[in-house]
Amino acid sequence: MPGASADFHAVAPYAGRWVLAGADGAVFLIIDGEFIDESQYDPQTITGITRGGEWLVREDGVVISGFPFWYDETTVRIEEELPPLRAVAALGDEVIVVGDGGLIGRARISEEHECDRRFAAR
Repeated sequence: MPGASADFHAVAPYAGRWVLAGADGAVFLIIDGEFIDESQYDPQTITGITRGGEWLVREDGVVISGFPFWYDETTVRIEEELPPLRAVAALGDEVIVVGDGGLIGRARISEEHECDRRFAAR
């Protein structure tokens, strides 16, 4: 794709368009075949993103929620020592995440700026 300069690891539909995410916090919207750069200021690699861009997971084990996460300064960031997360899927107000070492987890926003998370490694 002309204008692409990042290594992408995730793709999801967003408002009739596409959002791509990947290395170095890259976030790009594809609108009418043109790249719009909405990259994160945090250079961590984004490895998964949900439909609509409400949730993302990163290689450093961080889960981020907000709607859409790249426009809202009130996003919820859940950071703790976790293995790299590789994918995320949303259903209602909660998500399932998977990661290295057999990690399977769920996260949901229970109140503003609060997140209930449960993780289990096999």
